[in-house]
Amino acid sequence: MKKNTVLKIEMGNVTITVLMQGFWVELQKGNSDIHNHASFEFHMIMQGDVMLDTDNGSMKLTENDCALIPPEFFHGFKRPDKESAVLAFQFYVKKNARKNCADYAKLVQEHFVQSEQVITIRQNSQIKECLKKIASRIYESTLVTEDIMRAEFTLLFAEIFSLLDDEEGSMGECVNEVGENDTRIFIIEEYFNQYYMENISLKSLSAILFLSEKQTDRMIKKAFGEGFRQHLCKIRMLVAQRFLVDSDKEVQKIAEEVGYRSYNGFYLAFRQKNNMTPLEYRDRCRKGDKDNALL
Repeated sequence: MKKNTVLKIEMGNVTITVLMQGFWVELQKGNSDIHNHASFEFHMIMQGDVMLDTDNGSMKLTENDCALIPPEFFHGFKRPDKESAVLAFQFYVKKNARKNCADYAKLVQEHFVQSEQVITIRQNSQIKECLKKIASRIYESTLVTEDIMRAEFTLLFAEIFSLLDDEEGSMGECVNEVGENDTRIFIIEEYFNQYYMENISLKSLSAILFLSEKQTDRMIKKAFGEGFRQHLCKIRMLVAQRFLVDSDKEVQKIAEEVGYRSYNGFYLAFRQKNNMTPLEYRDRCRKGDKDNALL
């Protein structure tokens, strides 16, 4: 992964932008003088003890402790323990236009912006595991590296928001119960939309979510009303229909572009789904029966 990679995560009514450059630099962080940033900062003590200095005084952070620092907040770190290790990254949070979803913007506003103080999280093993997995993949450069990192950051922020929500109380009811109560749904949607044309599998998606294949398939069925294979086929068929209607591409080329290794496999799937062959579908659309063909 490139050092200047920027990961954007959609959660509820906020968009979180994570700066991976900061993550790389802070892996070998030493003592720092009092300073501030325009972004939010997240620090976790991976090993040893660290002193966090702020305008409000000093506090000791030990292994598995976290500090969430709001923008423009002056702070600095000292390492009395030479063997200590701090892992940190910077991020921005911006309210988006989504409605009828979890109000994470309210939590950010009340806990970070209005309070103007460091938020400490003590002894959280789930956050540590997320960060360890992110750090273990930071030098990888594979097809799904960024998606795995985005998935881990999503789970990380879900844990953070959950901890803040415990302090604040309920964030209110959400219209889309599945989508808002389990942030993995966002990861699943993005995975299908970005990689439907690749040779993806339930096993590879489960690895990204850190769930078993049965758990992942149940989650997909709950969200979309169909299992992994059926939902993947549905997406591929919808894209293929658009290609047949809007382009002159050969059917074999369309089959390849929507993710089928063989023309026969695509042909059989298309005929089963649409009760006609791909060429019959195209011909019907071009004879003015487009609306009926798309049903």
